[in-house]
Amino acid sequence: MTESGPTPLWAAVEQAHQVWQAAGEPGWSRLGVTTEADDQWLWIDQPHGEHHWSLTV
Repeated sequence: MTESGPTPLWAAVEQAHQVWQAAGEPGWSRLGVTTEADDQWLWIDQPHGEHHWSLTV
């Protein structure tokens, strides 16, 4: 596999997959996206729970 560009994406995909598996492979009903004027994030189960990821750079 070859990656190029300023951001190594594959490591992030692998990490997300590991977290998803550790959380019991939740279905779509447990996943969410929250957007506010100055912040956006993804989450499993709760917007500010254990598993959440910022989309804001």
